[in-house]
Amino acid sequence: MRFGLVELRLARFHRSYSTLQEQRSANPQELRRDLDRLCEVLDPAAVDRAHLTQLLKQCGILQSTSEARRLHSWIAKTGLDRDPFFANNVVQMYSRCGSIDEAARVFHATPRKNARSCEIMLAAFARSGDLDSAKQMFDAMPEPGVPAWNSMIAAHFHSGDSIAALRFFQRMMAEGIRPNPRSFVAALDACSRLEEGDFIHEPAIAVGLASDAIVGFSLVGFYRRCHRLDLARKVFDKVEEITAPLWTQMIAAYAKAGHLLEARALFDGLPEKDSVSWTCIIAAYAHRGRWIEAKQLFDEMPGRDVIAWNAMISANAQSGRSDQALELLLLMDLDGVHPNSVTFLSALEACTNLSDASRGSKLHTEGMLGSGIENSRKVSNALINMYGKCRELGRAKAVFDGMSDRDTVSWTTMLASFAENGDLEQASRAFDRIPERQCVAFNSMLAAYAQNGHIEEAKQLYDDAIHEPDIVAFTTLLTAFAQHGRGEQALCLLRAGDLEGLEMDLVSFVGILDACACCGALNEGRSIHQEAVLRGFQDDVTIGSALVNMYGKCGQVEPGREVFDGMPWRNSITWNAMLTAYAQNGHSAEALELFPVMILEGAEPSEVTFITLLSACAQAGLLQDGLRVFALMERDFGVARGAGNAVCLVDLLGRAGRLEAAEEMFAWVPVEERDTAWTALWGSCKIHGDGGRGVRAAESVLALDPVASTPYSLLTEALVMPHLEIY
Repeated sequence: MRFGLVELRLARFHRSYSTLQEQRSANPQELRRDLDRLCEVLDPAAVDRAHLTQLLKQCGILQSTSEARRLHSWIAKTGLDRDPFFANNVVQMYSRCGSIDEAARVFHATPRKNARSCEIMLAAFARSGDLDSAKQMFDAMPEPGVPAWNSMIAAHFHSGDSIAALRFFQRMMAEGIRPNPRSFVAALDACSRLEEGDFIHEPAIAVGLASDAIVGFSLVGFYRRCHRLDLARKVFDKVEEITAPLWTQMIAAYAKAGHLLEARALFDGLPEKDSVSWTCIIAAYAHRGRWIEAKQLFDEMPGRDVIAWNAMISANAQSGRSDQALELLLLMDLDGVHPNSVTFLSALEACTNLSDASRGSKLHTEGMLGSGIENSRKVSNALINMYGKCRELGRAKAVFDGMSDRDTVSWTTMLASFAENGDLEQASRAFDRIPERQCVAFNSMLAAYAQNGHIEEAKQLYDDAIHEPDIVAFTTLLTAFAQHGRGEQALCLLRAGDLEGLEMDLVSFVGILDACACCGALNEGRSIHQEAVLRGFQDDVTIGSALVNMYGKCGQVEPGREVFDGMPWRNSITWNAMLTAYAQNGHSAEALELFPVMILEGAEPSEVTFITLLSACAQAGLLQDGLRVFALMERDFGVARGAGNAVCLVDLLGRAGRLEAAEEMFAWVPVEERDTAWTALWGSCKIHGDGGRGVRAAESVLALDPVASTPYSLLTEALVMPHLEIY
């Protein structure tokens, strides 16, 4: 078997190998220096055409609109924009930057367009989802070539009409246009059901391309999405010339399904391991929570590049190990590897998870400013999100106002930041100012209303503005109903969505299961469970965790445990869901028995884990077990005393009659949680007949919230209960 690099498009879950390779060479600082030197040259003949072409490509890879405009300005001044080759490359550069309007202006201003000019502009419209413009361009072409047909298939897919994309492929075949490998890649992207993939696979066999590495790569990816590893492996085994990316795709297919042994065996058998294959296997172990093996592989990897570092940082950030993600960023710097925009996106995600505006701001001011990375629209959007989530609305607005090229994501992220900080008026103004209010904008405004408890306004927007059934809006409103105690409305909406035939994805399944959990809607939850199994989602860790949570909240621990035991792998969220199910349903012993198993399987306990265990011990009166758990928390796992576990310890000690020790714990309870802690202590005083302390607890709750009625009820009951002695 020969191994070679091919330029191909990854299916849905993975970026292309060629894109990863390009990202290594794309450096914002170097690009800026090269452009500074270029702008000093007045004679275009003195510039190497290949070097100029590479600069155009790098502006697109980095999605740096500002640098793209600088380069375009120089090309226009030197007259090179009259050359169709460079004009085409400028159009492609703006397309990669997401600036379709500028790409179109350059295209229309090009005096000598050729067939390639039209194909590039058509591809730009297709990538942006502008189906109408793509159709006009296609219809105006006298004899569209295969690339134009491929772009139209992609245009229909990106506009959300997968059926039309497949029909266009069928029309292409009917008109006698012989598809190339990219035709099959575009068509397979549009396939979501097994029979659709078979419809594409059969003509690939007929024209002799099923054994082609590029087509094989997409087929493996498609069968992986359908959870048919057997068919994916058959395709892999029949490819005549297996490339490194195809081999890596098969490794990723096994890893995605949780078959780490098969993934590792395939990796070990790879004759020429490159950076992408190393990164793939490292990420596979990391995303499954197998951090020891992931680190061993990472340490063994020769020549760790920015892609490998990004994989580790991203996996840690996405798995809730945000501190570890930021530590890796420091080690990356010590290793002499320069971060890119992807690095900062993951690091900002970690800061957002930690609500750490200080480190996020340091990344912004010291890591990005002056590097060119801050000009990336994706990075700017991530900064707005981070500052918004960290309650730094002014900084979020400053980043937004400083952006020269905003997209819908920029507007909706700013809208969400206003909503996050309770400023619905500003969120509404942002919504009104969005240039093109697509579905995502309505969904963001809907989420803003729901997040701030304005359920009627959310329902009105859903009814009035969202005419076509939309699964994101549906899930948002359903969750809002459930979380605000409107169980009957949630169930009515769920039944209506079923009648409308909404196509659910993984995110919607999780949202609906969470809504069922909030409402205690066991029958509906069971139906969603069955549908998830039919769709092949039962092995997904997010779905599994949501099912365990739903069954636990509905008081059905046994079916929750069946789901838990049947999962190919479990993360910390899954373990916490199972522990919570046991604790909330009075199975404290089972929760304590499960905890050591969690540790043995390599899952890292969090503060939530210990709050759950301490609550279980408190409810069952297991004082010694609870104290051991508390000691383990700090000593062995480094989880600091927080508001949640301190309140649990007050409850644990109080229920066991250790009232003085419980009251001493208040030194560790933050002010905002003291009403809960005093209420718990009052309950313990009631159980054990300590009237004096009970009155003091009630008076403390009253001092914290003199307007609420609950403290007065507590104080009254403490004073009149006959079995309490008032000192």
